[in-house]
Amino acid sequence: MRRFLLFLVLFVCVSPLAFAQAYPDITRLVKQVEPSVVNISTAKEVTTAQRGVPLPEEFFRRFFGDDFPFQFPQQPQQGEPQTRRSTSLGSGFVVSSDGYIVTNNHVIEGADEITVTMNDEREFKAKLIGRDKALDLALLKIEVAGLTPLRLGDSDAVDVGQWVFAVGNPFGLSGTVTVGVISAKDREIGQSPYDSFLQTDASINPGNSGGPLLNLNGEVIGINTAIVASGQGLGFAIPINILSSSLTQLKEKGKISRGWLGVALQKLTPELAQSSGLPKDAKGVLVTSVEPGQPAEKGGVRAGDVIVTFNGQEIGKYHDIFKMVARTAPGTTVNMEVMRAGGRKLLRVTLGERPDEQTADGAAPAPKAPEEPGVFREHGIAFAMENSVLVIRSVEEKSAAFGAGVRIGMQVLEVNDQPVNDFGTLKRALRRTSTGFVKLLVRHQGANRFIAFRLES
Repeated sequence: MRRFLLFLVLFVCVSPLAFAQAYPDITRLVKQVEPSVVNISTAKEVTTAQRGVPLPEEFFRRFFGDDFPFQFPQQPQQGEPQTRRSTSLGSGFVVSSDGYIVTNNHVIEGADEITVTMNDEREFKAKLIGRDKALDLALLKIEVAGLTPLRLGDSDAVDVGQWVFAVGNPFGLSGTVTVGVISAKDREIGQSPYDSFLQTDASINPGNSGGPLLNLNGEVIGINTAIVASGQGLGFAIPINILSSSLTQLKEKGKISRGWLGVALQKLTPELAQSSGLPKDAKGVLVTSVEPGQPAEKGGVRAGDVIVTFNGQEIGKYHDIFKMVARTAPGTTVNMEVMRAGGRKLLRVTLGERPDEQTADGAAPAPKAPEEPGVFREHGIAFAMENSVLVIRSVEEKSAAFGAGVRIGMQVLEVNDQPVNDFGTLKRALRRTSTGFVKLLVRHQGANRFIAFRLES
């Protein structure tokens, strides 16, 4: 009995201490940062087509005829445009004492009017200074002095499992604080080619967008941006180092300038690596096409090259190259190592500036009826000549080619790194393989891509 009582006393005394040590006390930090976190509301005129409903009097006239004595209020007719005032809410935070405020681009996009409400309920009309849609960043300015900016931390130094807290305006509930940890780093969620999000289980909800994610030093390490609507504890924040390196450009130019190579790239699969004479586990990205007159072509890059390093950095994952190029200033000359014809080659490329708006090629037109009779079949693929171009007429669904992604309507440009334009060049190219793979360069839906599949025994 004494042992049980002793255990009970120890549990009652020690448990609160252990609890306090396990969960950080952030009351002091919250009081410190809250005055620098703002609510952002936007308004814009939205015009929509009114579906329209039958007028009530129409039903009554069926019974009473044209002598029906009452008049009903006029209602919108079918398709008549209607204008309404649309509003939205988000969050932001102060980054300079003279009134610069950071938020997400999607919070203010398309807004006719932006209002910033401070923690002390003062309201200011905000001016949009700069924005970047790809990174989902926006910089605002309000005319006020003496603000206290939040300190920006180092998101590269953040560790998974580290305690963090978020402050924002979820569902219009201003000054809401949530606590959690960093769940993962460098997350790609399909928002843009430059995805590199911090993932956190600190509760993030609609209205938190643009608000700060902070460490236990009260430093901003991320900008809360996205959630998984069907999930819980899945919030994503832009690493603050991305803002730190871009803030001056947003202030001075209103946009972010990015490096530009002028190539189309493809993920290097084990099959494509082996078909190019590389080890199965080779790292890098495959160049599928090079734009004429662009930096890559001027630097000697060719379609079929595998880029393995960029400016001394190894390319471990497919998206790495997009981030590396984008974060390098236009006009910078970089070293790029490529694998070509089984050997390693060093190229020097001077980056251009990425165009503000990239226009993708339109989808390739549907294949027309063949002008020449005859089909050549090999490896489960039926090749045909259409308008002097080799196209895929059919693919056996159980073939290795189909499993690798070969589809009807693709135009065949190269086979095993050899240009093909008729059945003769196609047959010769198919015989030229020493890797056990067939590698095709095809054009489909306006873009070039490589497809490799193993030869069936």
